[in-house]
Amino acid sequence: MLFWRPLAFAATILVLVISTSDAQDRRRGPRINRYDLLSAKLYLMKMPDVQTELKIEVTSLGRIEEILKSTQKKTREAYMNAAKEAVEARKAGVRSRQFTAKAIETRNVAYQKANKEITQLLTPEQYDRLNELVTQRLGWEAVFYEEYQKLLEITDKQLQKFEEKNEKLKDIRRESYAELRMKGVKPRELLKKLSEQYASALGKFAKETLTEKQIKALEKMKGKPFKFSK
Repeated sequence: MLFWRPLAFAATILVLVISTSDAQDRRRGPRINRYDLLSAKLYLMKMPDVQTELKIEVTSLGRIEEILKSTQKKTREAYMNAAKEAVEARKAGVRSRQFTAKAIETRNVAYQKANKEITQLLTPEQYDRLNELVTQRLGWEAVFYEEYQKLLEITDKQLQKFEEKNEKLKDIRRESYAELRMKGVKPRELLKKLSEQYASALGKFAKETLTEKQIKALEKMKGKPFKFSK
């Protein structure tokens, strides 16, 4: 199952905000902004229990952590600089997406570099298992990632249904957030509750929208069940 080795080495996540203009560069037009597999994989690689599951040697682990920290630093700085440039431009009466686009390009270059370096430190077996863990972590949200869409052969019609459903679920989540906050629910408990509601609703919809063959294929990609620490 080395289906991502030739692609960018990507969570739920170290997830960075991707602009709409970046999302439009994907295969089928406008995309749901935050679905970036690279971010999801990098996020999992930071988790101690995942590192243990992959049985990464101490020397390799140290180097991987260095790569992750360096990548995170570069991308954070790129977005901070983009924000500052955008503010200065607005003061001068200029509004443009070029600052965000520049930050995205910097991020992509950093991620590609991390992809190459980390892939060389993992064995094929470790890389396969990482793919399985990512699939488990994403759950039904995997349908929003281009890599899974290709593997599962999700049709344009199916994708459109998912995107429309996702917009409705996000609206419901926003309304629920405001309502529960007024009732005094703590932020952490609130986010957990809303995430569970979202996952449940999306799962139910996915089972109605995907074919039996697609559902079985996605399940097979998960491999042996793994219990994440968080």
